[in-house]
Amino acid sequence: MKNVILVRGFNTSTTENNNDIYQPFKLFFSNSDEYTLEYFDYPTYENLDDVYERLKQIVNRFDIIIGHSMGAYLTNKLLLEGNIDTTTKKVITINPPVFYNVFQTTLAKIPNIGNLYLPVFLIIS
Repeated sequence: MKNVILVRGFNTSTTENNNDIYQPFKLFFSNSDEYTLEYFDYPTYENLDDVYERLKQIVNRFDIIIGHSMGAYLTNKLLLEGNIDTTTKKVITINPPVFYNVFQTTLAKIPNIGNLYLPVFLIIS
């Protein structure tokens, strides 16, 4: 059984906006014999540095890390700072915010970055 964590985007908590945009993920994984899904939640008022630290403490318990939007940003930050063992973990980011100057100076240092396709609309200058 592979453990999956879904790191949600900002302001997508079902308790704050009564709209679970991640229901398809939950349905898919709930019907799977291969995967278990844990949902990483955080309130919008929580300091993002605190959210990051909480995520850093638990992320390596999972085989697959899925980050959406702000969750993808947090996941990318964990990758860049070496807090995810990429030799044993799979990472999926969905619609991450990408800042152009960060892309040029930091992301460009990642091995095989040339194989990554970033649509222009994702780059914030």
